[in-house]
Amino acid sequence: QLFVRSIETGQIEDEWGVPFQIFYGMSDNTRAFWSIANARRVIGYDPEDDSETRYAKDIARLLGSSPGRVGA
Repeated sequence: QLFVRSIETGQIEDEWGVPFQIFYGMSDNTRAFWSIANARRVIGYDPEDDSETRYAKDIARLLGSSPGRVGA
């Protein structure tokens, strides 16, 4: 989705007229470190998954009975 939208977006210049943008392409993660707000605004990027939700069972299995910092 990110690649297709980046190529197909007609107007991709930034506010200074630079004819390209740099986007973080990642899932819509609950504990995301980087913002994808610019990709959402400029190219309409709308990630479909949250990796923490999608892999919740695997995360729980790997962490065992103690959630540690992830569950805090």
